[in-house]
Order: sequence, then C-alpha cells, then structure tokens
Amino acid sequence: MRTRSRLRTSLVIAGLVAAGSFTGVPATAQTDRPDTGPVMSTALASGDATTAANSTEASIRSFWTEERMKSAKPADATPDSKASATAVTEAAGAPVTVAPAMPAGTVSSADASTVNPSAVNTASNWYGSFWSPPATTTGRVFFTHADGTYRSCSGSAVNSEAKNTVFTAGHCVSDGQGHWHTNWVFVPDYYYGYQPFGMWVARELGTLGAWFSGSDFRYDIGAAVMYDNGGKLVNTVGGQGIAWNQPHGLYVHVFGYPADPPYDGQQLKYCEGYTYSDPWSGWANLGLDCDMTPGASGGPWLAYFNGTFGYVNGVNSYKYSWLPGSIYSPYFGSLAGSLYNLVRYRY
Repeated sequence: MRTRSRLRTSLVIAGLVAAGSFTGVPATAQTDRPDTGPVMSTALASGDATTAANSTEASIRSFWTEERMKSAKPADATPDSKASATAVTEAAGAPVTVAPAMPAGTVSSADASTVNPSAVNTASNWYGSFWSPPATTTGRVFFTHADGTYRSCSGSAVNSEAKNTVFTAGHCVSDGQGHWHTNWVFVPDYYYGYQPFGMWVARELGTLGAWFSGSDFRYDIGAAVMYDNGGKLVNTVGGQGIAWNQPHGLYVHVFGYPADPPYDGQQLKYCEGYTYSDPWSGWANLGLDCDMTPGASGGPWLAYFNGTFGYVNGVNSYKYSWLPGSIYSPYFGSLAGSLYNLVRYRY
C-alpha cells in the first residue's frame, strides 16, 4: 500500500476542475469490430407507466423517492463468454488544461501480462474529506432498467467544455440489447441517503455501439449529459480528468458504491493497486485486486491520482464468479476518447 497524504479540507468545491483528456501511448495494437462507434440516446422517455407521459427533468427528479432509491437493486454484469482481443489503435486526446503533475515524456510500465490476481484487496471507506474530490465527484447512479426494474450504479463527474458530463459503465446506461435505461439520475457525494449536492438528471445517455447492441464487455463504457441543477455539475462538485490509450500496469485508485453484501451501497469505498491485463478478454481489458460488489459498476479508475484529482482511465465493469477478489474494466482506448469527444460539447 502506498503512503498517501490526507486531503485538505479547505478546498472550495466550485473551483475544482481537473483536466480534460490527453494523448498517451497505446498498450497494444488491436483491431476494432465495425459496430463500436459511440451512440447517443434520443429521448428521456420514462420506463415507468406513471411518468411516461411527462418525462421531464422535474418529473424524473421527483420520481426518485427515498423508497424507490432504497428498492433499487445493484446493477450486475457478468460476461457470458470469454471475449477475444479487440480494440484501439490511435490516440485522440485533447490538450491538458489543468491537471495533476505528470511524469515527463512517455508514461511507461512493466509488462502487466505476467501479473496474476492473487491477494484480495478489501474495499475500504474513503479516508479523505467528504467535501472534496474524489468524494464530491463520485456518486450513486439510479435508473429504471430497460426491463422495468429499479437499479443502482456508480459514476464520476468528468471535466468537459460543457461542464455537465458523467462517465460510468455501459451497462449502467443500456441493457446491451439495443435499449436505453430511463429515469437516469446522478447523486454526487451520496452518504446514507444524504445528498449534499442534490440530484442531477440526465438529458442524454451515450455508450459504444458494441455494447449498446452486442453486450461486448470490451466496450462497456457509458456517459451521461446532465441538466443543470442551479448551475453546472462540474462547477458545483469538481470534475476528474479523463485519459485513453494509456499503458496497462498503471497504479490506480478505484471508487464506487458497492451495494451487494458485505457492502450496502451507502458510502463511498475505494481500492488501489496496479492494474493487470485480463487474459479472458484476450489481454484487452484491465483487472485489479478488489472485492467491490455490484452497485460499484461505473465507478472510476483514477490513474495519476494525486489524492484529489486523477484521470478516469477505466470504470468498474464486471467480475468473474471464480475470482470474487478481482474486478475488471474495459480498456480505455481511442473509442473511449471518441465517446468523450461526442459528449464534451453537449451543453
């Protein structure tokens, strides 16, 4: 476990804005399947009959009563088969504006293909300030699943020109069978029902085509464009950076709200460690020793983390039943950058 400095509690949240994305070095040269490009939802039609005729921002916010939020089941994601390698070839990053300190030159790492999951990293309560990122930028997500059930995930506010972007997992925005989830809200800094920064309603959802229509876990990345709620999301809670085409084997901090036992989804948890390549995805995806459970889906994997800000370089996506102490993320390649570039200007 690395030595970490405690966060300062005097930071003004509204002024905390981290970087956009930056160009890095691909981990491998791979070939994408043809249906992988980003896709966006066209409406916020409600999945609940009582609000289907009035699916407005206000109605969605009022839809999520305390009782409904308590009844929301954590979104689960388990690969049905072992995927083969695919993926991403070119960097498509945007300039860094404000960012954590970065190593000079190319970021390098050891060959992570030789690292095997072993020790179980038990998720711990986040030790930092409740009033500073990453606590304020991470939150619970609630939505009506395409099958009509109420579900929960996790997500992270990400800096963008529009200041209204949340990144999460693809299965937290779509069922992977061509249907969008509805009544989608983000509650940053959630703590046992407390909502210090309110509830933010999505007006658009996005993911990659290979997840939307094919449930391909190599592309299980999602994004949401949020309505204002007395101001812009990132101006209110802060925004993490985002990076793609980075090497495997980076040291990351992983955040989320795991809701299945032994966790209850009521407070922010984290793990940390070096990522390794997932052999069952053809070495395409990333793994980490961490025992977070469903409900943590969509929580950010922060690389180059300085105790407050980092770069979202993965999201909690899936677990294997025979490896309960490991959690996995799709590799953030050029298509993750394409999704970000699609949503970053959507005011």
